[in-house]
Amino acid sequence: MLKYNYMSYEQNIKFTPEPAEENIFGVQLTPEEMSRELEKYHQWYEKENRKLERMAVPLNEKQQKVVGFIDEEFKKLFKRFNIENFDSGQIKIYPLKFQDFINFMKEDEAGAKFMLGGYDVLRKCVAINQTKDFVSDKSLIVWTENLAHELIHGKSYQVMQISKDNPSSKRSVKSIDIYRFGPQIYELGASTDYFGWLNEALATKLSVEMTEAIVNENKDLYIQSMSPKEKNKDHYQLPEKFVFYKPFRSVLAKMVEGIARKNKLSKEEVFQKLYHSFFTGRLLEVARLIEHTYGVGSFRALGNVKEENHQMALKYLESKDPQSQDKYAHKIMPDETEGRGRSAKQIPSREYQEYKKYQKLMAEIKEIREMK
Repeated sequence: MLKYNYMSYEQNIKFTPEPAEENIFGVQLTPEEMSRELEKYHQWYEKENRKLERMAVPLNEKQQKVVGFIDEEFKKLFKRFNIENFDSGQIKIYPLKFQDFINFMKEDEAGAKFMLGGYDVLRKCVAINQTKDFVSDKSLIVWTENLAHELIHGKSYQVMQISKDNPSSKRSVKSIDIYRFGPQIYELGASTDYFGWLNEALATKLSVEMTEAIVNENKDLYIQSMSPKEKNKDHYQLPEKFVFYKPFRSVLAKMVEGIARKNKLSKEEVFQKLYHSFFTGRLLEVARLIEHTYGVGSFRALGNVKEENHQMALKYLESKDPQSQDKYAHKIMPDETEGRGRSAKQIPSREYQEYKKYQKLMAEIKEIREMK
């Protein structure tokens, strides 16, 4: 087990609501209730991590070097994205045997067979599938990309939510669940989420870039992972077969292209804004860019993109007129009667307060601009 970028978890984990304040889900906690729930969570956190520590197996020498390479790449990335004094807290890395990995991921054997790793928000740790097939020199590049991907998730913005009664949660700690995970937003009980596609697409793009940079700087270490053609290339590029979330990546590419064109920005500038939000949690500028580019209600529509409707999302982003956009928005959100926008009556009560905050912020921005 490795303690990656160590800092005590109490300083890093954020919660909503604050004591004696009502959060967007209408839940109110006294300071005593908050203290009690946090204590329960900390006890559960310690218990879970002690269990994982007992199951962890060692990394080999090359894998330990890779962890150091990834850490150096993060330092370069935060400088590139203008993120100063960034510290994501303690992220523990647990290399696990296959059966232990299955239990961690809560997958069946068939589903977990092809999974290399996973990050758990509540346990704040990465689990790596240390099965024989994934720890050989021939798979070191894939192993690097996977670990980078999960650590990117680990370093993203994260907020917990607390409720007095959370029957839909499947976790041991019934009253604490995920609220924000990078750009991803969860409803109470983590039963529904928005922008999960963006979370994975951004993490994948970044992990591929990091892996290619690491391999090109350390080719001797990775030479056995490369095909004869790849060995002779001046610049290594990760083969497409090793890169996942293709549907989400296609939506991201199309969205960035549209934002860049409409707002007279380079694609790199758009990605900088997206990644700054990914790591800091500041979604407002991203929401404003999306709505300015694709119209009122587009931020909400794009939040609902899934793998099964990503083709509709691509057509939505390509639409040139409001009528076409409405048609495809309705297919992305079939339970809604209004595609581009959403009236207050159409918004579930749990989301309504968040929506009102967003509307208020947009109005304030408009007012400030008019004053200037």
